[in-house]
Amino acid sequence: MQRLVPDPSIGVSDLMDPLTQWLKDNGTRNILHLLGKPVGLTWKTTPNASWMSKMKPLMEELVKITPHLGFASKKLRGALVKMNAKDKMNFTKKDDDDFSILLMIQLDWLANNIEI
Repeated sequence: MQRLVPDPSIGVSDLMDPLTQWLKDNGTRNILHLLGKPVGLTWKTTPNASWMSKMKPLMEELVKITPHLGFASKKLRGALVKMNAKDKMNFTKKDDDDFSILLMIQLDWLANNIEI
């Protein structure tokens, strides 16, 4: 078995494009609300079909970039920070650095727990 590593050829703008398009398709900039998993959903619980189907369009676009959903965290964070600077996505009381870390955690959890 081979260890999965992030593809170094994937850049910040490559990650921004599907995320930006997904936000446009959903008609909101509140990415944290869109990514929010249902209360009580953990890796131990049974899958939530309605939430998984809501996440499917985003995951399909990200899989086109990297089939195993491996992103360099530095580039993903850079994409999120750049998107927030361009058009505000942070509607929380957290500062932008903490907000980008929170989004990275949500996206990482999603990539590791959803089947495409």
